[in-house]
Amino acid sequence: ADIGSRWAYSNLDYWLLQEVIAARAGSDFEQVLQSRALTPLGLRNTAATWSPQLKAEAATGHDAVLQPAPDIASLPVFNLMPAAGSMVSTANDLLKFLSMVMGYKNTKLAPSMAALLQTRRSAGGHEQALGWWIIGTGEDAIVFHDGGSFGFSSSLAWQPQRRIGVVVLSNQVTGAAGIAHHLLQPNV
Repeated sequence: ADIGSRWAYSNLDYWLLQEVIAARAGSDFEQVLQSRALTPLGLRNTAATWSPQLKAEAATGHDAVLQPAPDIASLPVFNLMPAAGSMVSTANDLLKFLSMVMGYKNTKLAPSMAALLQTRRSAGGHEQALGWWIIGTGEDAIVFHDGGSFGFSSSLAWQPQRRIGVVVLSNQVTGAAGIAHHLLQPNV
């Protein structure tokens, strides 16, 4: 397609962006992420790769038929592209992040966080911003990003007009997104 004529979500593009950021910084992506985002935001239990502590405290992940899933760290493709699918975090860190995104907690990165929602494109009945999806409009709008990998699913969602949000983590590959949206709007 012609440049700018279509918009689509792509994990491969996040991987490419990760490589560009690392090259521009002259460092590896995990170090850039740590120094420019995670440390300034105080997210001590969020990482691009599993630390021994996070791994020891994590629940066992399960696949769609509730069997233990393979360890994501054992799958080479995910180790190559943390920006596209192998980030790990705790509920407390994600709630802290959500409080900053929603403006309840101050951070120097607040202008950058707000700018992510400024660029939006229509994408299959929803809107996509930079790193976020938006469904609904006005007071009913839900801004969210879901994640999932072998054995786990997650959803971070909030309603900007109502200033409420939720984090849902699951040690099963399906379900977190629907639960998060339903918690914000029971009719969803």
